[in-house]
Amino acid sequence: MSKVAFVKIKHEKKGVHKAVWRAMKLANWKKYVKGNKIFLKINGISDQLVPGQCTSPWVLEAVLEILTKNLNSEFYVGDANLAAAKQLNRAARIWGFKKIAKKYGAEFVNLSEEPLVKVDFGGKILRLMEVPKILLDVDCIVTYQLQRLIV
Repeated sequence: MSKVAFVKIKHEKKGVHKAVWRAMKLANWKKYVKGNKIFLKINGISDQLVPGQCTSPWVLEAVLEILTKNLNSEFYVGDANLAAAKQLNRAARIWGFKKIAKKYGAEFVNLSEEPLVKVDFGGKILRLMEVPKILLDVDCIVTYQLQRLIV
């Protein structure tokens, strides 16, 4: 089961890095984040630079810094386009997600551009669904939103 941690953040780069480290420790991340391939799911919903609309680049950098220092894994960072707009690649450039991923040796992935695989969930209503293949190939998916980190 996933664990969620909440911590106060001092709104400056150094404060965000400290808060991310505390949140990851509280969430006992080492118990959950394992494997050779790890996908970091960011929120890249806007190609406008408005605070709070997307994952903070400071949060992404802090998470990647901690994980790459502690794990010998392949890292992928990404999200998908909105249903009505192909904004992710532009948002990733504007928000610096691609640059940060590259700095830590991670590959930036637009899930909307990845090959899809049909998965049978066996549900009564939702049975078959197409899922980006990379999400089936990774060992762990880490997602975080604004002040939350969920592993």
